Amino acid sequence: RWIDNRVAGDADGDGYHDGDVAVINAIIENNGLNWTKDDPASWLRSKRGKGVTWSKETVKRVTGFYVKEEAISGTLDVSALTNLEWLDCSETDITELDLSNLLMLRYFAANNTPLMTMRVPAGYTVGANGDGETLNFALPKPVKAGFTFAGWYTAETEGELVELGDSFAEATTLFARWIDDLENYTVVYEPDSSSATITSDVIPTGTKVLVVSYEQGQMTAMSIHIWPDDTSMQVPVSPSEETRLFFLDGGWAPILQSGTVTY
Repeated sequence: RWIDNRVAGDADGDGYHDGDVAVINAIIENNGLNWTKDDPASWLRSKRGKGVTWSKETVKRVTGFYVKEEAISGTLDVSALTNLEWLDCSETDITELDLSNLLMLRYFAANNTPLMTMRVPAGYTVGANGDGETLNFALPKPVKAGFTFAGWYTAETEGELVELGDSFAEATTLFARWIDDLENYTVVYEPDSSSATITSDVIPTGTKVLVVSYEQGQMTAMSIHIWPDDTSMQVPVSPSEETRLFFLDGGWAPILQSGTVTY
């Protein structure tokens, strides 16, 4: 007597969710992921390594997808992995990312990628990865040669800057915005070299401006200033061989390419 062991979502009876397997197969085929198609058992993540974590249900679902530093590129669509809680696609070459149906996602990382757009799910609130709460993960910081990342916006042009704590009632596409490192600010030094005027249309209000002077490789002076609600500010400098400018956010992370000016 033949017994049908197939259950919903697992037509071939291998114990893995057909839809989740199809998503990984598509990433292997379309994004260059160097895994074996139709072999979900081989995708199992080693301890703290790359791969998939599977649920312990009768039909296993993908709960974690770790492809950090994998040679994948293009548009990464994981929106159908609806049980996904952990995703790390950092240091890859993906340019677009779809998370729109991931209502269980708690941790997400895609730093050091050339990401241009990402679609976040309904109910998402911009948080920090340390929070560990569902739909409350941090937004990634992508990279682009010759440019400084200026934040995520709700439209390709115009739109609103997305900030910590912002929430989205429905699935929304966010757009990365960039500042040309060669055009983000100018510095004019006064004749007596005791002060300098920094001018910029793009430095956000509240940015920390760290001014450090050096003489024969040794630091001779340092001062910290807060960028005003204006397009310019004056800072004191000491006569020296060179002065370095560092533009930092509230958490002391660089937001613009730092500049060095030699007298």
